[in-house]
Amino acid sequence: MKRIHDGKTHTQAAIAGAKEKKPHFKVFFYSVFAVFLAFFLISIYTTHGASLRGALFSDTSDTFMDHYNSVVYNQVDDPYEILVVYPPLASLLYKLCNMIIPADDYVTVVTDPAELAQERFIRIGQSFTFQFILYAVIALLIFLAALALLKKGGTAEKLLFATAAILSAPFIYMADRGNNVLLPVAFTVFFLVFYKHENKILREVALISLAIAIALKIYPVVFLVLLIADRKYKEFLRECIYIFVLLILPFFIFYNGVDSIKLMLRNLRGFDEKRTTEDNIAGNLDFKRTFFFLYGGLRRYTGISITESRRELYATIFRYGLSIICGLGGLFAKRQWKRVALLSAVLYGFPGSASTYILLFMIIPTAMFLDDEKERNVRNYAYLFCLVLTLVPMIIKHGSEYDRYWPSKVASLAVAGMVFIAFLEMIFAFAAWNEARRRDKKQFFATAFATVGDYLKYMLFLDRKDDQPTLFDGAAEKKFSLKNIFRKKERAAAEKVETEPETAEISPENAVAEAETAENTPENTETQPETAAVQVQEVAQTPGEEAEIDG
Repeated sequence: MKRIHDGKTHTQAAIAGAKEKKPHFKVFFYSVFAVFLAFFLISIYTTHGASLRGALFSDTSDTFMDHYNSVVYNQVDDPYEILVVYPPLASLLYKLCNMIIPADDYVTVVTDPAELAQERFIRIGQSFTFQFILYAVIALLIFLAALALLKKGGTAEKLLFATAAILSAPFIYMADRGNNVLLPVAFTVFFLVFYKHENKILREVALISLAIAIALKIYPVVFLVLLIADRKYKEFLRECIYIFVLLILPFFIFYNGVDSIKLMLRNLRGFDEKRTTEDNIAGNLDFKRTFFFLYGGLRRYTGISITESRRELYATIFRYGLSIICGLGGLFAKRQWKRVALLSAVLYGFPGSASTYILLFMIIPTAMFLDDEKERNVRNYAYLFCLVLTLVPMIIKHGSEYDRYWPSKVASLAVAGMVFIAFLEMIFAFAAWNEARRRDKKQFFATAFATVGDYLKYMLFLDRKDDQPTLFDGAAEKKFSLKNIFRKKERAAAEKVETEPETAEISPENAVAEAETAENTPENTETQPETAAVQVQEVAQTPGEEAEIDG
């Protein structure tokens, strides 16, 4: 097989040309989103709004009550005594909303502020409604400003992405609940945009923003992993100080100190245990309930059954296993969108108390993916499809009624699927690395891996080699890269090209022996001794190089 002018075969050139083609990730994302949105809107109109229940909370009389309940709770001196789970900064924010409402309205409308579920008619009062509108408008403006900073491109593209975000399933569900997750998402965006910025002031703003996000809702604490992964240890220490000031200190200034902290942790633990059970799989699924859901389907169709204690054990292993994969991805993955996506996955999948609106965090890696990812392959399209499924509004009938059963299952399984793709990356990366090491006859543990961290980095993620020596050596990297494992035909063609023009290194002694053998062969008495003699001469001239013989 002949080689073209740059030293590559035609097959290799075609593969390289395919890699250079511009991926159509944006077209894919907006097209899929538009199709789901169209079906969603058409279904709402054709069913006279009945199908909308599949995107909203099951209790139709509880709209906005996450906000209204929290505002009323903060009429009490210590809201943590009545099962409040919000951190103190969020409680203080609700306290400010509470102060807008005139005192006589409380006497008329609120009978007992310690009641866990307040009366629904408190939403009718003018003062109660005004404080909610004021809060919602301010939160939405901050969220849109964050999206404008996050999303690259022109004004039209930013508006298109912001529209998709506002029409996404997590946003619709968040609006129905009146939850405060919009602000933590926005401040997390400020952190991700600025924490690597050249300007020192903006870098500090980024650290404070993450501390605010954590102090409003505990979940964004997982993004501290990024500071460790980027070796920003000083910033990590300052971040811990900011978190202490905004999350811990308010307990001692405004509430009952350690007692309030214990109460909040008890409330969180009880909330988590209440939702993370085998029977509670009607709504969204964390990693543990995902196992119960998958096991239920397996038992239904195969008849396989295991004891309750083993189910609980396996579900716990599944929960922590997927969470560890996400954590490793946040530490070692090269691409920023992938790190943020996997951290957002564990943010949703590990705590049993996480609800559908937590998937708003998936908007962040989606924007990063559309802006930064240039490599077109099946793996990246699979990642993007999982991200899309966590965001698109969908209508799926459950039995004879419309509810959130199947839409929440699809979104939750998409999160688990994204983690599973990352796990497959680890498996194939390790297999490719180990095969390359075996062919080079090197030990499994090489001295090149100076630390355990480097070893894990190389073993788990092929694409993490921007600031380190390459994992593979020469042709082994081409032959056993992750992509070529799925492209057997192209890999076989590449191996054929690489092996055809090459021969093994011939020592002078072996060449003489081959010449003597050729002399005793009647069919090759004229040609082979001459060839062997030429080989001896070439080896003698270049003893350290390979002898190339044209076939």
